[in-house]
Amino acid sequence: MAGRLLVLLLLGTPLIASAQTRPTPGRSPHTGPVTVGSVDSARATLARWFSGYEFVPKARDYRRLKPHLGGALEALVRDPGLDLVLRARAVSAMVYAADADSHGFVSALLADESAPSLLRRKAALVLGERAGADATASLVSAFTAAYDDVFVREACARALRQLGPGAYAARERLLIGETAPSVRALLRAGKRVGETP
Repeated sequence: MAGRLLVLLLLGTPLIASAQTRPTPGRSPHTGPVTVGSVDSARATLARWFSGYEFVPKARDYRRLKPHLGGALEALVRDPGLDLVLRARAVSAMVYAADADSHGFVSALLADESAPSLLRRKAALVLGERAGADATASLVSAFTAAYDDVFVREACARALRQLGPGAYAARERLLIGETAPSVRALLRAGKRVGETP
């Protein structure tokens, strides 16, 4: 009896596994047509994309949502009724929204100490990637204000590290008072302490 059960389980497992992992052609909610007549339609498309983990939008996908991309992403981030991970994916996607309003929103999100830590961390990384050296002051300010949130400090340190030699002085100043080993390592990474641009 146990042998039969084992044989059935072994034979049935590949069938069950393939049924769960193979998408049905034409049925994926993530690859459907994109309509961008408004911020609301772009928001709905983005929510559909971000709700699944199999579909990772590419730059060309985001380009199809312009000129409504920034507003739609901001609407998703601002909606506290949505899953936090979906909102974090929307913040990360703001690297593709190069308009001034999106830049202002990301800066404000990073500075908002009442915002969830995950969203602030994503904002720091986006700001460092999009704004370049202009982001140094905002990143340093957020780093300093996040004295009780090592994860936000880590994200700010990562973003500052991406800025290269232009942020060496800021990183060195932040290193003086930092006690968390992970943050100290990020502040030191890619340069020698005491090295100037």
